[in-house]
Amino acid sequence: MKNMFPHLDILDNELEQVTKPLPQPCSTQNPDEESTVSSWIEEIEKVLMKDDI
Repeated sequence: MKNMFPHLDILDNELEQVTKPLPQPCSTQNPDEESTVSSWIEEIEKVLMKDDI
């Protein structure tokens, strides 16, 4: 996936520095979390694609 969006590597590096894993014991018990994150990613990619045009 990173090959499809090479400009995201920069974002990944910045995010790794900012978002260190926080203790979230209940996070795996939330079945909606994955779909929510996926929808956020789709929205972010849409915005990034608009900027590239």
